[in-house]
Amino acid sequence: MLVTRLKPEEEIAGLMPSRILVMHCRGCSEVHFPYKSARKMVAELRAKNVEVVGELTTDYLCNADFVKQRLARRAEDVERAEAILVFSCGVGVQQVGDLAGKPVYTGCDTIRIGGYQGLSPKKLDCLRCGDCVLTFTGGICPVANCAKSLVNGPCGGASKGKCEIDPDKDCAWMLIYKRLKEQGRLDVMSRFIERDYSKITAVANLSKGGK
Repeated sequence: MLVTRLKPEEEIAGLMPSRILVMHCRGCSEVHFPYKSARKMVAELRAKNVEVVGELTTDYLCNADFVKQRLARRAEDVERAEAILVFSCGVGVQQVGDLAGKPVYTGCDTIRIGGYQGLSPKKLDCLRCGDCVLTFTGGICPVANCAKSLVNGPCGGASKGKCEIDPDKDCAWMLIYKRLKEQGRLDVMSRFIERDYSKITAVANLSKGGK
Protein backbone atom coordinates (compact mmCIF):
# COMPACT_ATOMS: atom_id res chain seq x y z
CA MET A 1 0.00 0.00 0.00
CA LEU A 2 1.11 3.55 -0.71
CA VAL A 3 0.36 6.44 1.59
CA THR A 4 0.68 10.11 0.77
CA ARG A 5 1.02 12.54 3.66
CA LEU A 6 0.75 16.29 3.37
CA LYS A 7 3.87 18.35 3.36
CA PRO A 8 4.07 20.84 6.25
CA GLU A 9 1.87 23.84 5.54
CA GLU A 10 4.72 26.28 6.08
CA GLU A 11 6.76 24.49 3.42
CA ILE A 12 3.99 24.85 0.87
CA ALA A 13 2.83 28.36 1.80
CA GLY A 14 6.36 29.70 1.61
CA LEU A 15 6.71 28.63 -2.01
CA MET A 16 3.33 29.39 -3.57
CA PRO A 17 2.98 32.02 -6.29
CA SER A 18 0.00 34.35 -6.00
CA ARG A 19 -2.31 32.47 -8.40
CA ILE A 20 -2.63 28.68 -8.59
CA LEU A 21 -4.76 25.84 -9.92
CA VAL A 22 -5.19 22.92 -7.50
CA MET A 23 -5.49 19.30 -8.60
CA HIS A 24 -6.43 16.52 -6.20
CA CYS A 25 -6.07 12.84 -7.06
CA ARG A 26 -8.56 10.58 -5.31
CA GLY A 27 -6.28 7.71 -6.17
CA CYS A 28 -6.86 4.03 -6.56
CA SER A 29 -7.43 1.26 -4.07
CA GLU A 30 -3.68 0.84 -3.55
CA VAL A 31 -3.02 4.46 -2.59
CA HIS A 32 -4.30 6.44 0.37
CA PHE A 33 -4.69 10.21 -0.06
CA PRO A 34 -5.42 12.69 2.77
CA TYR A 35 -8.12 14.41 0.72
CA LYS A 36 -9.96 16.20 3.52
CA SER A 37 -6.72 17.54 4.99
CA ALA A 38 -5.61 18.73 1.55
CA ARG A 39 -8.87 20.63 1.06
CA LYS A 40 -8.35 22.28 4.45
CA MET A 41 -4.82 23.28 3.47
CA VAL A 42 -6.11 24.88 0.26
CA ALA A 43 -8.64 26.89 2.31
CA GLU A 44 -5.77 28.07 4.51
CA LEU A 45 -3.77 29.12 1.44
CA ARG A 46 -6.77 31.16 0.29
CA ALA A 47 -6.83 32.84 3.70
CA LYS A 48 -3.20 33.81 3.09
CA ASN A 49 -4.16 35.61 -0.13
CA VAL A 50 -3.20 32.89 -2.57
CA GLU A 51 -5.75 33.06 -5.39
CA VAL A 52 -7.05 29.60 -6.29
CA VAL A 53 -8.37 29.94 -9.84
CA GLY A 54 -9.81 26.43 -9.76
CA GLU A 55 -9.84 23.25 -7.70
CA LEU A 56 -10.16 19.96 -9.55
CA THR A 57 -10.66 16.52 -8.08
CA THR A 58 -10.16 13.45 -10.24
CA ASP A 59 -9.01 9.85 -10.26
CA TYR A 60 -5.79 8.49 -11.70
CA LEU A 61 -3.51 11.46 -12.27
CA CYS A 62 -0.98 8.80 -13.23
CA ASN A 63 -2.93 8.27 -16.48
CA ALA A 64 -1.77 10.63 -19.23
CA ASP A 65 -5.04 10.47 -21.18
CA PHE A 66 -7.10 11.35 -18.11
CA VAL A 67 -4.79 14.26 -17.29
CA LYS A 68 -4.94 15.61 -20.85
CA GLN A 69 -8.75 15.53 -20.81
CA ARG A 70 -9.03 17.28 -17.47
CA LEU A 71 -6.49 19.95 -18.34
CA ALA A 72 -8.31 20.57 -21.64
CA ARG A 73 -11.62 21.01 -19.83
CA ARG A 74 -10.03 23.53 -17.48
CA ALA A 75 -7.89 25.23 -20.12
CA GLU A 76 -8.92 28.71 -19.00
CA ASP A 77 -7.92 27.99 -15.41
CA VAL A 78 -4.62 26.48 -16.55
CA GLU A 79 -3.90 29.60 -18.59
CA ARG A 80 -4.67 31.92 -15.68
CA ALA A 81 -2.65 29.98 -13.11
CA GLU A 82 0.99 30.73 -12.48
CA ALA A 83 1.48 27.18 -11.20
CA ILE A 84 -0.40 23.99 -10.36
CA LEU A 85 -0.43 22.58 -6.85
CA VAL A 86 -0.87 18.81 -7.06
CA PHE A 87 -1.96 16.55 -4.22
CA SER A 88 -1.07 13.05 -5.40
CA CYS A 89 1.69 10.50 -5.37
CA GLY A 90 4.85 11.42 -7.24
CA VAL A 91 3.64 9.86 -10.48
CA GLY A 92 0.64 12.18 -10.67
CA VAL A 93 2.76 15.27 -10.06
CA GLN A 94 5.16 14.26 -12.81
CA GLN A 95 2.33 13.53 -15.22
CA VAL A 96 0.81 16.98 -14.67
CA GLY A 97 4.26 18.54 -14.97
CA ASP A 98 4.83 16.84 -18.32
CA LEU A 99 1.47 17.86 -19.78
CA ALA A 100 0.37 21.18 -18.27
CA GLY A 101 3.10 23.49 -19.52
CA LYS A 102 3.16 25.13 -16.08
CA PRO A 103 5.34 24.82 -12.97
CA VAL A 104 4.05 22.14 -10.61
CA TYR A 105 4.23 22.11 -6.83
CA THR A 106 3.80 18.92 -4.86
CA GLY A 107 1.58 18.98 -1.80
CA CYS A 108 2.49 15.48 -0.60
CA ASP A 109 5.29 13.15 0.34
CA THR A 110 4.74 9.55 -0.72
CA ILE A 111 5.68 6.53 1.35
CA ARG A 112 5.14 2.80 1.01
CA ILE A 113 3.93 0.66 3.86
CA GLY A 114 4.18 -2.97 2.79
CA GLY A 115 1.44 -4.90 1.08
CA TYR A 116 0.38 -4.98 -2.54
CA GLN A 117 0.83 -1.94 -4.74
CA GLY A 118 -0.86 -2.28 -8.11
CA LEU A 119 0.01 1.03 -9.73
CA SER A 120 2.28 0.32 -12.70
CA PRO A 121 2.98 3.43 -14.79
CA LYS A 122 4.82 2.74 -18.00
CA LYS A 123 7.06 5.80 -18.26
CA LEU A 124 6.97 7.49 -14.87
CA ASP A 125 7.74 6.17 -11.45
CA CYS A 126 7.77 7.23 -7.81
CA LEU A 127 10.21 5.51 -5.47
CA ARG A 128 8.22 6.59 -2.38
CA CYS A 129 11.22 8.24 -0.74
CA GLY A 130 9.12 10.22 1.74
CA ASP A 131 10.71 13.59 0.94
CA CYS A 132 9.40 14.68 -2.46
CA VAL A 133 11.50 17.28 -4.29
CA LEU A 134 9.43 17.68 -7.47
CA THR A 135 8.60 21.30 -6.62
CA PHE A 136 12.26 22.16 -7.10
CA THR A 137 12.98 20.01 -10.14
CA GLY A 138 10.33 21.07 -12.62
CA GLY A 139 8.20 18.01 -11.93
CA ILE A 140 10.95 15.61 -13.03
CA CYS A 141 12.04 13.21 -10.29
CA PRO A 142 15.82 12.84 -9.95
CA VAL A 143 15.44 9.98 -7.47
CA ALA A 144 13.45 7.85 -9.93
CA ASN A 145 14.97 9.07 -13.21
CA CYS A 146 18.66 9.44 -12.39
CA ALA A 147 20.48 6.09 -12.46
CA LYS A 148 22.28 7.14 -9.27
CA SER A 149 19.26 8.91 -7.71
CA LEU A 150 21.35 12.06 -7.30
CA VAL A 151 19.59 15.07 -5.80
CA ASN A 152 22.36 17.64 -6.26
CA GLY A 153 22.83 17.86 -9.99
CA PRO A 154 24.42 15.74 -12.73
CA CYS A 155 27.40 13.52 -11.99
CA GLY A 156 30.74 13.91 -13.72
CA GLY A 157 29.96 11.02 -16.03
CA ALA A 158 27.10 12.69 -17.90
CA SER A 159 28.09 13.43 -21.49
CA LYS A 160 26.23 15.39 -24.16
CA GLY A 161 23.07 15.22 -22.14
CA LYS A 162 23.16 11.43 -21.78
CA CYS A 163 23.59 9.14 -18.79
CA GLU A 164 26.96 7.39 -18.40
CA ILE A 165 25.26 4.17 -17.26
CA ASP A 166 22.78 4.09 -20.15
CA PRO A 167 23.99 6.18 -23.14
CA ASP A 168 20.54 5.91 -24.73
CA LYS A 169 18.92 7.59 -21.73
CA ASP A 170 18.75 11.34 -21.23
CA CYS A 171 20.48 12.62 -18.10
CA ALA A 172 17.67 13.42 -15.66
CA TRP A 173 19.42 16.53 -14.41
CA MET A 174 19.86 17.91 -17.91
CA LEU A 175 16.11 17.45 -18.42
CA ILE A 176 15.47 19.22 -15.11
CA TYR A 177 17.76 22.10 -16.08
CA LYS A 178 16.10 22.51 -19.49
CA ARG A 179 12.59 22.54 -18.04
CA LEU A 180 13.43 25.02 -15.29
CA LYS A 181 15.15 27.25 -17.85
CA GLU A 182 12.07 27.12 -20.11
CA GLN A 183 9.94 28.13 -17.12
CA GLY A 184 12.30 30.93 -16.10
CA ARG A 185 12.82 29.21 -12.74
CA LEU A 186 16.51 28.37 -12.62
CA ASP A 187 16.66 30.30 -9.36
CA VAL A 188 14.86 27.46 -7.55
CA MET A 189 17.92 25.27 -8.01
CA SER A 190 19.79 27.56 -5.64
CA ARG A 191 17.09 26.89 -2.99
CA PHE A 192 17.35 23.13 -3.43
CA ILE A 193 18.20 20.80 -1.70
CA GLU A 194 19.05 19.82 1.78
CA ARG A 195 17.14 16.60 2.08
CA ASP A 196 15.38 15.86 5.30
CA TYR A 197 16.83 12.41 5.95
CA SER A 198 14.78 12.06 9.11
CA LYS A 199 11.77 11.65 6.80
CA ILE A 200 13.55 9.03 4.74
CA THR A 201 14.64 7.12 7.84
CA ALA A 202 11.05 7.19 9.10
CA VAL A 203 9.87 5.75 5.77
CA ALA A 204 12.37 2.91 6.06
CA ASN A 205 11.18 2.12 9.56
CA LEU A 206 7.52 2.12 8.47
CA SER A 207 8.30 -0.18 5.57
CA LYS A 208 9.85 -2.63 8.04
CA GLY A 209 6.83 -2.45 10.29
CA GLY A 210 8.40 -0.07 12.80
CA LYS A 211 6.99 3.13 14.24
